[in-house]
Amino acid sequence: RKCKLWKSRGNGALVSAVEAASGRTAINVGKPSSVLANWIMEEYDLNAGETMMVGDRLDTDVKFGNSGGMKSALVLTGCTTLKEIEELIPKVENNDEGERDEDMMPTIIFPHVGYMVMGG
Repeated sequence: RKCKLWKSRGNGALVSAVEAASGRTAINVGKPSSVLANWIMEEYDLNAGETMMVGDRLDTDVKFGNSGGMKSALVLTGCTTLKEIEELIPKVENNDEGERDEDMMPTIIFPHVGYMVMGG
């Protein structure tokens, strides 16, 4: 899995540098931003409760769908592994402090996107 072989620091360092240079505070509009979710719902006249976000990452795709009021589907052909889901379950059940782990629990999990259309 390519995303497991190479870890990056994300955009935070770059955003901080631009903020420092410009003297302004950035507004996050990427996943899992509610700004992006609200814009998509409005722009495409969608009802969040009838919309599903499909992705391969818990911390961006699934969290984006859940926190935006959508259903979320995780496909296991990308970054997230079944082991990571298994590790997340106790955190959600025990309601641990810190980041809201329940926002990263998908509504449904598919081995691959092909399962989304099989049998229908």
